[in-house]
Order: sequence, then structure tokens, then C-alpha cells
Amino acid sequence: MKQAFILLVSIAMVFVAPGSAQLSLSNIPANVTRTGCGTTRLCVETPEDCDPATDDPCLFTSVRAPNGTTLYFKLSGTISGDSYVAVARTANASEGTSMLYACGRRGTTNGVNGTFIFQVVQRNNINGTLTVINRIVTEIQSLITNTKIQCVFHVPGVNASMVRNTVLLLGSGMISGSTLGSFTANVTTPPLNLSNPASNVNNPTTTTTTTTTTTTTTTTTTTTTTTTTTPTPTTTSSLTITRTGCGATKLCVEIPEDCDPATDNTCLFASLRASPPMPPNGTTLYFEVSGTISGDAYVGVALIASASQGTSMLYACGRRGTTNGVNGTFIFQVVQRNNTDGTLTVINRNVTGIQSLTTDTRIQCVFHVPGVNASMARNAATTFAIQLGFGSVNGSTLGPFTANVTTPPLNLLDPTSNLNNNITTTTTPTTTPPTTMSGANRALFPQALPLLLSIFILYILKTA
Repeated sequence: MKQAFILLVSIAMVFVAPGSAQLSLSNIPANVTRTGCGTTRLCVETPEDCDPATDDPCLFTSVRAPNGTTLYFKLSGTISGDSYVAVARTANASEGTSMLYACGRRGTTNGVNGTFIFQVVQRNNINGTLTVINRIVTEIQSLITNTKIQCVFHVPGVNASMVRNTVLLLGSGMISGSTLGSFTANVTTPPLNLSNPASNVNNPTTTTTTTTTTTTTTTTTTTTTTTTTTPTPTTTSSLTITRTGCGATKLCVEIPEDCDPATDNTCLFASLRASPPMPPNGTTLYFEVSGTISGDAYVGVALIASASQGTSMLYACGRRGTTNGVNGTFIFQVVQRNNTDGTLTVINRNVTGIQSLTTDTRIQCVFHVPGVNASMARNAATTFAIQLGFGSVNGSTLGPFTANVTTPPLNLLDPTSNLNNNITTTTTPTTTPPTTMSGANRALFPQALPLLLSIFILYILKTA
């Protein structure tokens, strides 16, 4: 009985102690080398045969097309201050347009630090004009040092005939605020079959320093260094979020109660699956988020140890740059939220597998968060309260987060842990201290008090 009493008290202390379960997420950096060039992947670089893993400078890209329609890119280059490296694909480098994929950094201080930025633009091959467009890009990862940037990303749904006959341009440019500056093509290849890794082995490439002459003032998606994101609204995506599996294979939080995001336009919804903890790699969380938006806005889901103190990790899927409240550009951001005053701060966190679907009035997204509490092996490391809500977007900045739903502490490994738990709903913005019950206040449920008291009395009688 003594051991049982100690166990129950220990559990109660784990739930009540503020900040006892803090998020500790590991970053998975991009790893770009020339391994496989000419055999498993097609490579373009300058200087010739340089290796981005060991050589500096080395402007490098590689691409695979194993299924003929999805391109798997790796990109690496030297940067200075606010700048980017990019690879473009086109049918003809001197006419028409090309699709340019840029990995860069902005907001540096004395040329270092700064924020990772990924953007897809359409480039006019005649005058160099850059225009942000809607394209799906997934599985983005990045690694930035003071002088080098590396990133990997996948481009699905490419026309098969284009894959077999593509000119690649490899280059760089500067960044001003949230706008890509002129693109300088340092390397231009002849037409290549991207599904044939050897097609560039004996083909001469053209090395140039021709700079495009004009730029456009456009918006772009930003995240912090090594945070992955997709920059485009995927209105043509087949992404589907439903409440199928709620309480069985995934933990769900929603308002109105039991609403289905697939059929209910007023449904604010999040679901979560957690892989079993695997020390030292921690747990991977698989999120689905859906909600109604208007204009430049976002929906967000936060993981917290205590809703009224400390900090929480907020994952936001949103839209900005709308015209008359519609269209716009998809934005994904991870921020740390101060639970006392609502301050939001962009931080370094790795997120993978991001997909999105945006209509005029609704946004849906899925994403994966690997390495949660990688240094902790106990179940308490996966016990968090969940907040679900929304906010506005101003330029590239998230506005105050309004928590519409706050759960008690839940075991994210257990899809049923939310079935009979009381959920607090509110519309109080987090710019003031939240009025919802915190995880600490809700952790020791009143039903448990008689049980603990009875055990305590029995223990006293036994030892008297």
C-alpha cells in the first residue's frame, strides 16, 4: 500500500508541477553531398565536380525523379547576409518562363543569424521578373551556417514530358525584406532528362554571371532557420481531413463538439497521433488542423504544460496577401507563445511533411513534428494540454492567438484520453492572461481526491 500511495502522489505531482513537461524538439538538418552524382541523381555544380559537403565555395544542386513526375531536389551554396540560392527549371532559358525554387535567409544581424525563407516564383526568362505563384512543395528541410545554406525539397505533379526535357539554371540573389532580389544564373545546362542521372555527365554546361534586371515586390512564407515549411496554397491538393479515427487511432479536439471538418464549414478541428517514444529520438507527432478563415488569417494548435504560465509551442497554418479577402499565399510558422502576455516569438524547430489546402473560407493542413522530448523516456514527456484557435496575419507576422478550446492535460500517446475529459471553450485573446483553466489547475481532478484521501487514511491506520 505504501508503494501505491507513493506512486499516486508522484503522478499527481507530475501533473500539477508547472512546466514539468516542457517541449524539447530536435532539428533534422538537410544533408547535401555529391554522393550518387551520375548514378542515382543528376547533379549540376560550379566549380566543376565540387562537393557541397567539403568545398566552399560550391554552388550545387542535384535532382532525382524516381517516379517520373516528382522531383527530389537538393540545393547548396554560399550566402552572405540576406540572400538566397536557387535552382530554376525551364524548357528554354532565353524565352518563356521558368519555375524558380529559392532557399534563403533574411533579417540577419551583421550578416549572420536571420530567418530561413523558402519561395517558389515564376521567372520571366526575357526580363527576369519574379512573380510568386501557387505550387506544391513538400518535405522541406534546411541547414544554415553563417556562410552556407543547404536545403532539400520535393516537387510533386510535374509534367512527365517536362521531366524528360528540362533546362536547369543554378544561381543566387539578394533578399530585401520579404522580397527576392534579382536572380543571377551562374550555371545554365542544356536540355536534360531529369529521370536519367547520367544525362548531365558528358553534357557541357554554360557558366555565366548574367543578372536578371528587374524584381517584383511580393510576399513570401517565412520560418526560422532549420524550420521547414511550404510556401504555396495548395487549392488543387487532394488533402482530406476528417474525424474518421477520432478516439480510436487519433486524439481529436474540435468545436462545435463532434463536428467533422470534411462536412461542417464552421468546424475548428485538430487531430494528433503520436509515435511510441524511442529514446534518444523522442516522439513524432502527426497533426491535422482545419478551420474557417477570412482574409489574412491563420488557425493554430498549441501544446502546453500550463495554459496560464510558462510558454507553449504554437503551430500556425495561415494565408496572407489576400485580395478582397480571397486568394493569397499559404504561410506556415512555428512560434513560442508566452502564456502570460501572449507574446509570439519565431523559434528554431523542425517540421516535416507539410501539406495544405486553402479555399476562400477554409484552411486545412497536415504536418509532422519529430523529436519531441528526445531526451525524456517517460510518458509524462508526452502529456500536454492542447489549445486550438486562430488569429490574424499582418504581412509576415502572426497576430495575437485566440484560444477557442483548451483541454486538460492529455496523454498524446492515447487516442482515447480526450473522450471524457472536460474541455474549456473561450474566445479570449491571449494578449491578456487566458481565462481558461490551466493544465495545472485541471491536472488533479476532483474525482481523484476522495481516492487519494482514502488511501492516505488506510496508510495511516496501517502504520499506526
